[in-house]
Amino acid sequence: MMKEEDLENKKLTEEVSGEYINSSPEDYNGLRSYINQILETKLLSEEEEINLFKELENAAPEKKVHIRNKIMEANLRWVVNIAMEYTSKNGVPLLDLIQEGNIGLKKAVDNFDYRKGFRFSTYSRKIILQAISSAAKNNAYLLHVPEKVHTEYNKIKSVEKKLTERLDRKPTIEEIAADEEIEISASRIFLILNARKQWDSLQEKIEQVSDDTDEVPGGEFV
Repeated sequence: MMKEEDLENKKLTEEVSGEYINSSPEDYNGLRSYINQILETKLLSEEEEINLFKELENAAPEKKVHIRNKIMEANLRWVVNIAMEYTSKNGVPLLDLIQEGNIGLKKAVDNFDYRKGFRFSTYSRKIILQAISSAAKNNAYLLHVPEKVHTEYNKIKSVEKKLTERLDRKPTIEEIAADEEIEISASRIFLILNARKQWDSLQEKIEQVSDDTDEVPGGEFV
């Protein structure tokens, strides 16, 4: 008999497959890989959750990143669940909403106070909802591309090129993540590559606008 958590995982995978069935094979397979990986991380018990936030509060800066990522990885499935609610209602691509929701999740981790006595999932849902609903409402693709992401993207492409020459084919995301030269999870590689593809698409649209027109595709830049 399947455990309740396993049933929820199976349901999430099936629902995402149905929601994303009309996407390109590359995006569809990438999303399935991302979902499968995040579901491998077990949900945190209340005690584990409190202990991690206590560690986060007192940890050295270099240790905080590891603890924050551990908390986020255990909660990424909730971002997908919430994103799915909005993509079906607003038509905004699921991957865009997942990226916005993950930004909201990070904000929730940074601001959560375990002393108030409620679970992190309850607190974070509101912030994730705000991030996703804002993106869905405006139908805008808010691309956050800090220098760290550019660096990681270049590293990913370097390893991809090396593996392509070695394997005589394009490597999978999992093969890139497993390479000894890279320390980036498969789920993060997937999101970085997708974000870069969106950015390139947006740049192409911008370049199509002539210098003597005020028209900007996709809305205004602030």
